[in-house]
Amino acid sequence: MRPPTQAARAIGRIQPLSAGTFARAHSPTLQPLIFDNWLVELLEELDVPEGIELHREPAASAVTVFIDPHRFRRAVINVYENAMQATS
Repeated sequence: MRPPTQAARAIGRIQPLSAGTFARAHSPTLQPLIFDNWLVELLEELDVPEGIELHREPAASAVTVFIDPHRFRRAVINVYENAMQATS
């Protein structure tokens, strides 16, 4: 049985499909963000499996980026989840 956190992530991936998010293209909603702050906050939310260490070395503290935080979040989480699957 999957832990609730994996189930919750699965629901999060399915909801956009049911809402038609992937059926039609939407323009990104770009927002200025300090990248290091945004990334550190996102990484702190991730479940890191036992035996895996996630090292964070923010180096762009003064860098402001214009991104769609929801889309970029999904991309970072996808890369993270793929890496976790590849190491298990």
